[in-house]
Amino acid sequence: MNTTKLITDYQGLIEGGQAYNWQLILSLGEVLFGKPVFSIGLAHFSFILVLLTALRLSRLVMSRSWSWVVVWLLALNPSLSFHYLYDEKVDLGFTFIILSVALLLIEFWSTENKLAASATESQRKLPFGLSQEQGMLLLAGWLLGFAFGIKYTG
Repeated sequence: MNTTKLITDYQGLIEGGQAYNWQLILSLGEVLFGKPVFSIGLAHFSFILVLLTALRLSRLVMSRSWSWVVVWLLALNPSLSFHYLYDEKVDLGFTFIILSVALLLIEFWSTENKLAASATESQRKLPFGLSQEQGMLLLAGWLLGFAFGIKYTG
């Protein structure tokens, strides 16, 4: 929370030191609302995002009832429940980003096979001549780099 406070005090990025990816996200609470309580709230809210992402990811491979069992087991797992009950560290943000990348790639590749028959490659071009698969891999790589920066700060 010290880096978050420094970002708020300087009204901008701070120089030197190590990477502070997650602190940039947490500083939004204090910069936008002016109270550190919102930064702590964002850290705790990330657990709900982890649970929602895990629910969506598990729904891709199992039934609804088993997906809820997976979410409850994840919520009761001591290695994660410690972070949302007692400690506001970077691990929940890291878990959310990693699960989001997995969800993004799995959903993309499962729907890409369905869309491949209906659309030609020329209709699915992104800027700079990238195909959709290259764009998705570029986004996944950027998010994984962001997740590495999150864990690097912790």
